[in-house]
Amino acid sequence: MRQIKHQNTYEADFYAWAKTQSTLLKQRDFSKIDLKHIIEEIDSLGRSERSALKNQMIRLLMHLLKIKYQAEKHTKSWDKSIGNARLAIERIVEENPSLKRELKKVLEESYPHARKKAHIETGLKIETFPKECPWTLKDVL
Repeated sequence: MRQIKHQNTYEADFYAWAKTQSTLLKQRDFSKIDLKHIIEEIDSLGRSERSALKNQMIRLLMHLLKIKYQAEKHTKSWDKSIGNARLAIERIVEENPSLKRELKKVLEESYPHARKKAHIETGLKIETFPKECPWTLKDVL
């Protein structure tokens, strides 16, 4: 019966649920916590930080591709976007140091998406862009 109440609160009012769970944890009242949803939320937090890192990497790589393959249309806004993406990546890694060891994998996962986005944004054929990332992680960051 208790689990159903937790689910309703969790689904109906996430903020109230989170405040209640926080209070229960502070009081060490472990018998009343909604462990299933707490685990789900903690897992989600980790995924969202990695996802934010990947999104910034995609943005960065896409603009690097645009500059390399459509240099005649290079604008200051592309440079700003690259700078902002690098700063965002730096901040994410500073706040989540364990993601530093994920950077190379994130680069590899992000490049195909960046390639597709560059193709869409530039109108150039997808074959214009290399299938493999032309830069090392050090070059990109």
